[in-house]
Amino acid sequence: MTLGITVGKFYPFHLGHDLLIRTAKAQVDQFVVLVGYTPTQPIPGSVRAQWIRQLHPDVEVILVLEDIPEAPEPWAKRSLEVLQGRSPDVAFTSERYGEPWAAAMGAAHRYVDLHRTQFPISGTQLRADLATHWMMLTPPAKAYFAKRVCIVG
Repeated sequence: MTLGITVGKFYPFHLGHDLLIRTAKAQVDQFVVLVGYTPTQPIPGSVRAQWIRQLHPDVEVILVLEDIPEAPEPWAKRSLEVLQGRSPDVAFTSERYGEPWAAAMGAAHRYVDLHRTQFPISGTQLRADLATHWMMLTPPAKAYFAKRVCIVG
């Protein structure tokens, strides 16, 4: 049984993230998504985790408090802690930190769309200009941000 893992903020959950999860879970028996969060982020980690669960009910989503340095080794240690004795066989990322993070966990690493050719977007770009990049959001994230107006009369 192969265990795959990824980590990210998913802040907000966009089509590039969705591609990563879809690609990864097709290559392993079990897949775990670690969602990093801090209590001060405007979109709670629990909301972002729920977006992922809505589109991917077959993956395990675990919230991870970001109270450690943003470096591969501390994140590898924290990842193994939250996996509670399970060791991932392969880590999937779209970022350069992926290889050292995977190596520190003793896992193989596979990039998914490293150069963002399929979905040229990042969470940073979305947070800076949500309206311009609206079409890059996943449906659950769109539903969260959409304004609803009710006209009575």
